[in-house]
Amino acid sequence: MLRKNYVFLKACLLALSLTVVAVNAAESDSNVKWAFGRIKSLEGDWKKEGSDREKFYINFSQMAGGAVLIENWIYDGQSRSLTI
Repeated sequence: MLRKNYVFLKACLLALSLTVVAVNAAESDSNVKWAFGRIKSLEGDWKKEGSDREKFYINFSQMAGGAVLIENWIYDGQSRSLTI
């Protein structure tokens, strides 16, 4: 009888642990989606205040249905740095 109770207790603790892990993973996924959504809101051309946009600007654009964000630094009409 004691052995059955011990096995049952271990099974309950395992189930509780898995539930906690699943909840934490869901919260983490939610935080990642929120942060990526904030970064995607930067989409468009950005320039330093008071500077000439033709000389230097940074462009943020989305690809792959919004799953990828591209950061492109443009100087004198040419791409100088690209981050995906």
